Amino acid sequence: MIQYKKILMTLALLLTAVTGAWATGPNVINSEIDFESLKVGDILVEGFSMTGPNSVRFYFNAGRAKKGETLLNQDVSFYRMYISSVGTNAVITLSADAGDAAGTYTPIDENGQVANAWIVTSMNESGNSDFHLSGYKYVAPTDEPAEPAIDVKWDAATKTGTFEMPAFDVEIAPIYAPVAQWAKVDNVDQLPTAIEGIYAGTEDAIVKAGTVVEGQGTAMYFATTDAEMTAENAAKAEGWLSTLPTAAGYDGAQTVYVWYYIKGADTPQEQTATAENTFNDSEICTTPLTVTVLNNKFDIQFKAANANTIETGKATVTVGGTAATVTEGKLEGVKMGSEVKVKANNGYKFRKVEVKKKAASKLASEVTPEDIFKVIASDGMIYDNVAAAQSAGTVAQGLLVYVGSNTGNNTYTHGMALALQDEANNTWSGAKDACNAKNTSTPIVGALWIQASKDQWNTMFNAVGGDCKLRDCFSSAGGTNLVKGGYYWSGSSHEDYGEQGDYYCFTEDDWQGDWSSTSVYYNNEYYVRACIVF
Repeated sequence: MIQYKKILMTLALLLTAVTGAWATGPNVINSEIDFESLKVGDILVEGFSMTGPNSVRFYFNAGRAKKGETLLNQDVSFYRMYISSVGTNAVITLSADAGDAAGTYTPIDENGQVANAWIVTSMNESGNSDFHLSGYKYVAPTDEPAEPAIDVKWDAATKTGTFEMPAFDVEIAPIYAPVAQWAKVDNVDQLPTAIEGIYAGTEDAIVKAGTVVEGQGTAMYFATTDAEMTAENAAKAEGWLSTLPTAAGYDGAQTVYVWYYIKGADTPQEQTATAENTFNDSEICTTPLTVTVLNNKFDIQFKAANANTIETGKATVTVGGTAATVTEGKLEGVKMGSEVKVKANNGYKFRKVEVKKKAASKLASEVTPEDIFKVIASDGMIYDNVAAAQSAGTVAQGLLVYVGSNTGNNTYTHGMALALQDEANNTWSGAKDACNAKNTSTPIVGALWIQASKDQWNTMFNAVGGDCKLRDCFSSAGGTNLVKGGYYWSGSSHEDYGEQGDYYCFTEDDWQGDWSSTSVYYNNEYYVRACIVF
């Protein structure tokens, strides 16, 4: 399930300590000090000088501490000086300069290099009468104390940082993730698009993939047949996939609604979250793609001789290995790709079995009430559905919704059909012009495009079993249903406080709708569905 978020998620927490206590450093002496004030651990650096009530002197105690010896239990090699009090007044100064026996000495570190300090390593038990200095590699502390480390645990999946509050004030600086984007070509987002002409039950994709900016995330898809689904409900739905939805799993003609969005890229493992490697999810599309999956079920019509043979038990038919029942010479709803086997029973023999495409019926002479909900195509022939018309090399134009002579037109007296899709919304007069114009743009052999009158609409309602049945019957043949709750113009008008155009109001549910009218001078724009009389 998608956690639908409008708030960008935190990438990292930058923590800064503002208070704290620090350990006291060593006693570093770089100025004059009394001889008797020295103690073990004092560090003498350049600038140090020593005085005392008695004279002091120091000398190189090479006999007791030579280079290579271990001092203070450490594996280091230092020269050592021995200092003691004597009877004459004197001032001793340490420096980094080489000296002679009566002057200063150069401290040397463990690598034989000049060091930058001396350290008091021992003192005589009787007091400050004598002590030792050893060469020492000393590094002065920085002016600013090091800040204490605060461990922030980063969760890449939820893009959150967690830490335990320390005993001092902290600052948090969140860095927000940008929203993942669709790639652009000529400044146009490369969004997913619907693929038409796919048969139900196949593994073919019904959507062409959208293109996401490289590294920013993955396109996600959710397919449903629920026309009432909203973006909010889709966001909470199970079944979102990063793979393209296919026609597999659909049985017969279906209208499929495909929702999509970009799932933002998470921070890569072992990397720190940045604005370049972590992205937030995009918004879900406001309107889903609408895809018409073509019918994958077709009929088998047995000629009279074969029908009689099968129905009298002389032969059997199986579909996909399962026995099938032929009724009145017809086997309905056979799935595309199914194995159909016709077998003569014991005692009978077929000379051969011929199978060929069923011929379409001509409108003027052969259409019957059983043809309602089939389609009329540009060649003036009747086909089972849109796919069948395409297979025959023609274009389906309308769904048959009435067969009979009560068409309201004396020239075309065999029936009526409604277009498979709406025209653009229009005014009352504009709707009539748009329907008439189809005789030039999409002519049908032996038929005429019109704007159906109020009486013609009522005739079609009665023929199919009601207005809601008419509203919802187009998708099964590969067309688009009329809009629930939609207002559709008729071609009728009447005089009532000026010229009034009639329109039909379909309901949102399965209750019967009603007729209404409005002034044609208001130029209201309602839905338009062209009619075919033949």
